[in-house]
Amino acid sequence: MVEIRQEVIDEFLGDYKGREDLVGPDGLFRTLFRRLIESAGGAELEMHLGYEKGSPAGRGSGNSYIRFKWE
Repeated sequence: MVEIRQEVIDEFLGDYKGREDLVGPDGLFRTLFRRLIESAGGAELEMHLGYEKGSPAGRGSGNSYIRFKWE
C-alpha cells in the first residue's frame, strides 16, 4: 500500500467545511477517484501501445484519431 504523507492530506482538507466537500458532486472523493482512474488508464494505454501520449514513435502507426471535414 502507498504511504500518503500527512502534509498531503492536510492540503486536501485545507478548505474542508462539511460532508459535501468530501462526498458531494464536486467533492474530494469523486475528484480523486476520477484523477486516479484517468492516470491509471493513461499509464495502461502507454504500456499497451509502447509509447507515451504525443510521442513521435506513435506517428504513422494507425493509432491516431484524425477528424475529416466532409464537404
